[in-house]
Amino acid sequence: MRRREIKVGLTVLITIAVLYLVLLWGQRRNPFGPRDHEYSIRFAHISGLLQEDPVSVRGYTAGRVVELIPEADAIRVRIALSPEIALYPNAVAEIQIRELMGGKQIAIDPGNGDAPLPNGSELPGRTAPDFSTAFSDVGNVMDALDPSQAAQIAARADRLLQRFEALASAIDPQKVAQSLDHLAHSSAQIDRLLSQPEIQQAPERLDQSWARLNSTLAQAEATLQLLDAIGRQVESETLPRADSALASLPALLHRSDRLLGRAGSLMRQLENPESMLGRAIYDPVLSRQVDSTLTELIGTLRQIQTKRVVVGFRHR
Repeated sequence: MRRREIKVGLTVLITIAVLYLVLLWGQRRNPFGPRDHEYSIRFAHISGLLQEDPVSVRGYTAGRVVELIPEADAIRVRIALSPEIALYPNAVAEIQIRELMGGKQIAIDPGNGDAPLPNGSELPGRTAPDFSTAFSDVGNVMDALDPSQAAQIAARADRLLQRFEALASAIDPQKVAQSLDHLAHSSAQIDRLLSQPEIQQAPERLDQSWARLNSTLAQAEATLQLLDAIGRQVESETLPRADSALASLPALLHRSDRLLGRAGSLMRQLENPESMLGRAIYDPVLSRQVDSTLTELIGTLRQIQTKRVVVGFRHR
């Protein structure tokens, strides 16, 4: 009897263990591996997120929602994530639609960096816009809207529509068609004008003119630089010399005056037959003596040039 009870008890325990393992496997949790890392995420609203909803990292399901904790100004969501996934300080979590007909999931961008976040860290969260949140936001706006203001907005919209209708009725379709025809004709003329060879060659000619202008400007700049160098040279060398020449000009003029005075005195002596120079010019005898003396002097100089002159000194 006791053996049967033991067998039944063992069978029940084994069945429970197998069911537990199957349950864990269905949730993609390994009971014999390392424990999941837990993180907290704060959301302004969770938009239908439920416990046990999946958590994906770059499209890969790597965890699940463990707990939803309401707070004063937000909802804090605890998630369990595979220890193989590393999150960094700039990681961001977002609630997204999992399926078209419903269901939510948390998608995490793990970020990047040097050191990963420690286990138990808190991540910033946001909610992706969807139809449910959009209708919820519209409902909130409509609830907060004053009925009188809504009536005024509707009346203004009605008047605006009436003005648009009046403007549409005032437009003549034939005139609009004629305006469009004129516009098409003008466009065709512009196309033909632009297709002419002269117009197509205009940019090339403009580029050539621009290149010539740049060359002329470069030459003008080189000329200005040369003139500047000449000006600096004149300022540094020529002007000081000119100043020195101008400074010595009074003395030169004084010497010229003295030389002119001596020349005038000499000319007066030459014009006077009674003076020494006048006698040398006008007296035939004295003139022949001077001529003979000069002839002898020239002959002596030639002998000195053609012959060796030995000068001896007597020792006492």
